[in-house]
Amino acid sequence: RGVCMLSAQTITLPDGLILEGAGRDLTTLRRLPNTGNTTDMLNLSGATGGVSIADITLDYNRAQQTGGASILTRTAAAIAGFTLQRSRLMNAPQVAVFMHLTKSFATDITISDTDFQNNGAAYDQRTDENNGDIIIYPINGMRLLNNTAEHTHGSFFLTGTAGKPSGMGNIVITGNVLKGVEGFGIALGGGGPGRAHGSNVTIRDNDFSMANSRQNDIDVAYWDSVIIDHNNMIGGSCNSGCAAVGDGPPSSRITVTNNTIVANPTLPSSTCIALGGPGQIISGNSCTDSGGSGILLFGDTTGSAGSIIENNTVKNCNQSGTGQHAGIVLFLYKGTRMENVIIRGNHSYDDRGSSATQTWGIAIDPSHLDPDAFKDITIENNDVSKNKKAGIMNNARKSAVDIRNNVGYH
Repeated sequence: RGVCMLSAQTITLPDGLILEGAGRDLTTLRRLPNTGNTTDMLNLSGATGGVSIADITLDYNRAQQTGGASILTRTAAAIAGFTLQRSRLMNAPQVAVFMHLTKSFATDITISDTDFQNNGAAYDQRTDENNGDIIIYPINGMRLLNNTAEHTHGSFFLTGTAGKPSGMGNIVITGNVLKGVEGFGIALGGGGPGRAHGSNVTIRDNDFSMANSRQNDIDVAYWDSVIIDHNNMIGGSCNSGCAAVGDGPPSSRITVTNNTIVANPTLPSSTCIALGGPGQIISGNSCTDSGGSGILLFGDTTGSAGSIIENNTVKNCNQSGTGQHAGIVLFLYKGTRMENVIIRGNHSYDDRGSSATQTWGIAIDPSHLDPDAFKDITIENNDVSKNKKAGIMNNARKSAVDIRNNVGYH
């Protein structure tokens, strides 16, 4: 019990160590003020990093330092069986938990019921990638459960390939509450070379209140077979084309279901969901108040085949008044294609009468880039009444698009 003040020397944690306090409000390890150091507080030094930390506050005390690094890092060649539970990590100048492996994967990691407060010193999108609460890569086997993050100057959780072409995945992220995170909420990350080929990730029942974020709330760039379900999300202040759920480079087989998303109405780049690549399922989501479009499906050089957008409610988009943004959009970049896409059962509308800004309920190739790049597109049983211009706008070849049984389109 009580507060233990630590010097500038990094404390090493050998394999098998159990570091347990009497409770995060009762036991604190804190850096002494003005130690003039740039060292990490704690380091996993054993062969496997198999350490358990629980019921304690770890405070870097950066407001009273002239510099600093991270709270917990590793020199272990591998990380397996690490747990962090019911604790508080705060005031890290760089990252609260930072582990970068070069020869193996981090496996069997559990971080749960822990508070992260005021960590990182990022100031733009690039520095969001190396500042924040949890940066661990590459990972195969992790549980991130019921944590909270407040005032993160960087990203809450970021991972990547560390140069490995495959093997990442098997991650469960549920029950986390993020407030005031300025970088990514969750960034699965690429990092190359090429696609990450990461798979088998579940992101469910989290709360992302990230109005000041410079990034996507959830970023799935280059990943495959990710489930994003029943999350509450507030989009951020990114002005470079971000979304609550986005992928930047294409992803594949991402399932986005039953999420409630409020976007940023002032930014034309703000979107609820923006994905490209094959096999995307976007279903049962609520998307409101976007400054740009609501749901964007991008074409891909491989054809973006087999995606479904169904049973979503998309409302009051294009509030920035810049451009002609629709509620649901099939969009192409130069050299990309799209085929075998179904848009059905959605309600895409603007209920603000003469103040409506959502131009169309559904738009296909609004930039009129390539009418021949679409094939086998089905738009059926949607309600697209009450939009500013019309229910559906189609710039693809009529033979490529089957439009039928939609309310508000004749």
